[in-house]
Amino acid sequence: ADIRGFTTMSEAMEPGRVVEILNEYFTRVTDVIFDNGGTLDKYIGDAVMAVFGAPISKGNDAAAAVNSAIQIQRLLIELNRDAAAREWPELRVGIGINTGNAIAGNIGSPRRLDYTVVGDAVNTAQRLMTNAAGGQILISESTAKKLGKTGKTIDLERLPELKVKGRSEAVPVFRVNW
Repeated sequence: ADIRGFTTMSEAMEPGRVVEILNEYFTRVTDVIFDNGGTLDKYIGDAVMAVFGAPISKGNDAAAAVNSAIQIQRLLIELNRDAAAREWPELRVGIGINTGNAIAGNIGSPRRLDYTVVGDAVNTAQRLMTNAAGGQILISESTAKKLGKTGKTIDLERLPELKVKGRSEAVPVFRVNW
């Protein structure tokens, strides 16, 4: 999940205000991720990377990821409702979700290791996130297929396949209409 246009917004803000906004946003988003059984991988600037199914699958990882994304978009509505009173800009977030195999573990150097995930599945999720407009959730076909019974209650709209950087084949993609 990535805040759209935040770098440009933050140019006109005091650094303390930027930290205040990010900390409030990250606190709420992290709670949603944890409440749905996800693992917070890292904060990357104004983006959040979460993993569902590692180190242990809970059996409904795709559904948990999509439900988290929907809850994050809804909490943005709540945050934006009182943005003017707080003198905050309105925030819009683009979210990308992909399901697939990845390597999970401690990666880095002997001086600093971070638990993270790497692989094509992770890169594809990032590419979907990059293509998601503010307020949009894009998921891959592999995620849509893994939704199972939950998928019947989630409104998915097939979009044209996306040609994304680093992939020779276009990615079948769905928008979650939340």
